[in-house]
Amino acid sequence: MGLEEEAKELALRYVGNLDTAFSILEVRAAGPVRQEDLSYVLDLANRYREDARRFLEAGRPLTSIAASSYAEGLLDALRFLGLVEFRWPGEREVRNPGGSPRPT
Repeated sequence: MGLEEEAKELALRYVGNLDTAFSILEVRAAGPVRQEDLSYVLDLANRYREDARRFLEAGRPLTSIAASSYAEGLLDALRFLGLVEFRWPGEREVRNPGGSPRPT
């Protein structure tokens, strides 16, 4: 498989992973974060996902991967802060010593 084909397959997988994450994502209590700010970051992540899909369809898989990576980073940051809950495909859950779930 050539580099271009490999990039396309990877981009397809990243966009699919984002689709899955958004389909099961649950927003938690925002706590000290304003709801508008949480909604704004979720909207940014979703826009990066849409950009990733458009770049892939336009034959630009490397740019698609970059956009997907931005979206993943935003979602992971929200998850690590406890503002949203989801799992990436293939990710399993383990328990921290304190009992709270932690993705692996």
